Amino acid sequence: MPWSDSLLRKVELNLGVQLPNIEQAFVRSEEAMDQLREVVGTALPDEVSFVAFGSLARKEYTSGSDLDWALVIDGRADSSHRELELDLKRRLTDCGKFKDPNPAGAFGALVFSHELIHCIGGAGDTNANLTRRMLLLLESTDTNHLLPLAPRQRVMRGILERYFEEEAHFPGKPFFPRFFLNDVVRLWRTIAVDYAAKNAERGHEKWALRNAKLRFSRKLLFAAGLLLAFETSLFPDSELIASAPSTFDPDHPALSSTEHCYRAAQLTPLDLIARASMSPATGMDSQQVRRLFEAYDVFLGILDSEGIRVKLAKLSYEEAIREKVFENMREVGHQFQDALNSLFMNPDSELGKLTLKYAIF
Repeated sequence: MPWSDSLLRKVELNLGVQLPNIEQAFVRSEEAMDQLREVVGTALPDEVSFVAFGSLARKEYTSGSDLDWALVIDGRADSSHRELELDLKRRLTDCGKFKDPNPAGAFGALVFSHELIHCIGGAGDTNANLTRRMLLLLESTDTNHLLPLAPRQRVMRGILERYFEEEAHFPGKPFFPRFFLNDVVRLWRTIAVDYAAKNAERGHEKWALRNAKLRFSRKLLFAAGLLLAFETSLFPDSELIASAPSTFDPDHPALSSTEHCYRAAQLTPLDLIARASMSPATGMDSQQVRRLFEAYDVFLGILDSEGIRVKLAKLSYEEAIREKVFENMREVGHQFQDALNSLFMNPDSELGKLTLKYAIF
């Protein structure tokens, strides 16, 4: 998709702002996905999707971004899947265009649909499984994204159905996806605890970069998850569904919610904010929306500057209070937080009412 057709460009025009760093990251992401498709090719087995996560999937790809990816398998386990994984790792290394994911992270591996769909909560739901499941919904794309029945799309629908069928078991009660919302909140809390754990394990090594991401991209992910949970409440008549019926059906909430939220989940987190900001249904304050996007544009500019990234990566706790770059990042982070507070906690807006009613207790 060209930038001129994107929801983010519509936000620029609607708010009368320029978002050069967001635009540059968007364009770079589109170019990187084209390169990735060439490397991966089209000869994947029918049960396998090559799924990209992180900044590339969010269309926030900068010069310092790595490639978070997984092979999502929706079908019978086969020994050839491991061979495929190793072959793709070699291809990605040989092409020299992408940085490897964190070896201690949840990516660069085989991921099976059974754990994603059926191990929600309980002893089988590890932090890695929760992260993969939620990021599949909130920030993922795949090299065969145009195929409507590709494994990634099937698994996304399966996860959403699993969440929503729990709520559909209570006839006569107004539908709201509390089960799904609980995991959105759980992901955010897991991310925050993981940030503290990494600081304890690694000391000041790259802590300032992790701090910046926690303040912006990780927090944006949580906001996007809230909007996805509120989807059928805010947009009962979804413009994202081309075929009828596009109106939420309270008599068949599991099926109807799956379709609504599946379509919305194809948008990036910034797209979800942009879409909500331009809808009268949300009651968003345009001035605060502007502050949010301007702050995020500054954040992407920070990540795209090699000099600033290197400085933040080497920064110690003691040096941070005297470092202007870090202080500027903190101030812009406060602007981003204040804008989110205004948008999600306004008791007079529909979005604020949903947040206060469902997301707090």
